[in-house]
Amino acid sequence: MRRILLVIALLALGLGGLTACGKKPAEPAAAAAGAKPEELLTLRAGKATEVTADETLAATGSIFASTDVMIAAKIPGRVVYLGTDEGRRVGNGQVLIRLDSRAASADLHRAQGSLASARAQLAKARLSQSVVEVETQTAVRSAEAQLTAARARLQQAVEKEKIARTKSGDKGVDIAQAEANVTNARSKLEQARQGLGITSRKVVSDVESADAAVAQAEAAQRSAQAAVSQAETSKQLTDSTTQTSVENSRQAVVTAQNHLQILETGARGQEKAQAQSQVDAAQAGQLTAKVEYERAKFLFDSGAVSKAQLDTAKLLYDTRSEQLRQAQQALSLVQEGPRTEEVNIARAQLAQAQEQSKLSLESRTRELSLRTEDVNRARQELERANQGVKSANAALATARAARAQQTISEGDVAVAEQSLAQSEQALRLAQAGKGQAEIARQEVAAASTQVETAEQGLRRARSNQVQPSMNRQEILNLEGLVRTAAAAVEASRVNLSDHTIVSPLDASVAEKAVEVGEVVSPGQKLLRVVSDRFVHFQALVPEEKVRFVSIGSTVDVKVDAVPNTPFVGRVMEIMPAADMRSRTFTVKIGIENTLQRLREGMFARGLIVTQRNKVSLRVPTEALVKRGEKNYVVRLQGDTATPAEVELGPPHDGTVEITGGDLANGDAIVIDGAEQIEKTQKVKLAQAEK
Repeated sequence: MRRILLVIALLALGLGGLTACGKKPAEPAAAAAGAKPEELLTLRAGKATEVTADETLAATGSIFASTDVMIAAKIPGRVVYLGTDEGRRVGNGQVLIRLDSRAASADLHRAQGSLASARAQLAKARLSQSVVEVETQTAVRSAEAQLTAARARLQQAVEKEKIARTKSGDKGVDIAQAEANVTNARSKLEQARQGLGITSRKVVSDVESADAAVAQAEAAQRSAQAAVSQAETSKQLTDSTTQTSVENSRQAVVTAQNHLQILETGARGQEKAQAQSQVDAAQAGQLTAKVEYERAKFLFDSGAVSKAQLDTAKLLYDTRSEQLRQAQQALSLVQEGPRTEEVNIARAQLAQAQEQSKLSLESRTRELSLRTEDVNRARQELERANQGVKSANAALATARAARAQQTISEGDVAVAEQSLAQSEQALRLAQAGKGQAEIARQEVAAASTQVETAEQGLRRARSNQVQPSMNRQEILNLEGLVRTAAAAVEASRVNLSDHTIVSPLDASVAEKAVEVGEVVSPGQKLLRVVSDRFVHFQALVPEEKVRFVSIGSTVDVKVDAVPNTPFVGRVMEIMPAADMRSRTFTVKIGIENTLQRLREGMFARGLIVTQRNKVSLRVPTEALVKRGEKNYVVRLQGDTATPAEVELGPPHDGTVEITGGDLANGDAIVIDGAEQIEKTQKVKLAQAEK
């Protein structure tokens, strides 16, 4: 319509000019007498221009956190500590939730005790095996020595008999010599028996002393193990109590700051509700502190914790009570309205809370240092007790090994008894007038008997070597018990660690579904944390344009909730399947969010760079004419306008790309009024654009 009015105005001006001109009156008459001239369309022209620019693809979508983690409980239990709240930031490894772990700690201590007992039994069995092996080997060597000596005496007796048979005129032996031999044999027997008695008494005394030393060392070891367990329990209790105190002190600082802010800025309905919730939270904290104090008092009365720990629990209870009082006062002040002196008091309370927080942190550090020193001293005592047990067992093994000397002494007594019997037999023969040859035969018979006795003793000693194999089977069984006990300790340690839930990453708490005192079940949702230092812009791209997007492409992102702030991201992932309803693909674009200005759920727009420095032929958007399914641009050659069919690419900044057709760079085209040209015709240009 605007163009038609423009044409009419131009025609009116032309007619007016003709009427006003009085110098050429014949021209209107001639025009009236002849044919009416053709009216030309007046159009605005432009040019098709090649542009070098980055090709982009527009897409919209939402912001999502890069990491969204739902934290759940592995085991059932009661929540005794909650270290965060919704909206707070948490660090990787920070303790978020603690469950009541007293039963798990007791299970771990029992498992550790069973493991220590199994190891002690194994060490004792190994020591016993070593002693038995030493004793049996010593007995075998002693029996072999006795057999060797008996065979030597037999050989001597045989040689003596041969000599006696070769002597002529053998009428008898010297009775005095035989009596002297008997006296000498008796003396040797008495000496052997005395030596056996001394050796036996010494062996028994040494073994009894060594057994007593082992029992004493094992008692000291058990006492040291109990001291270590008590010190570790005390440290854990101190850690839990002081950590709670520190968190409460920090919460008191926050409460005081909020209270001061309420007084300074005035109270609103939401603030009154918040003050009431703080009173409720302080009441819950006081109740928890009271329970902890009563438990510490009970443990102190039982001798399980120190006076310092009881004082810490009492301090925590007093602090919680003071916090409740302050929260109630804060609620009252919010309801009544602030005064100048109240603001001053609130500032003083804030300073006091900050000082108390500092003191709580210093107290925690000091108490943990003391408890750590107690644990280290207890472990040193346990190490010394373990060394004492090893030394006592070694002394016991030495004492038991000394029994071999008793066996040797017993063999000496047996040899002396046999020697005495031979001497007495020789005396009887001499007194009876027997010849030297008969005496020698008697000695040979006696020596043969000694050899047989020694061989039987050697067989018995060797048969006793079967006993160590039985001990080795017992050791294998005890080693299995040790492995089982160690596995139980590890399982108890894992179960105890499951009572402490930590943050898996640096993130913010997006949702909290548990409170202190609640009993949770395995798999129950407790917290939801999201990491927003790096976010994803999930853009929706139509299926016909997703082929232009590639991994690593740069994306300029604008977020409505953060105006006038551009963000730059990169394409990280293209979903392999499209949404069946909208026929769009989801493209994940990563954006650095170090200032945490982008939050999950924000609406965003992005321009995805599909090609760098692309040279494209572009025309203004208003130069396009669409007829049916085809697109046209009206090309100008002089004053002749001709519609030309073209193929279009993506639009950008008021222009559209020409991807196909006869149009070339620099061609003149119609910008305004192209929709009126349906075929080749003459036109009039209102303005030519270069």
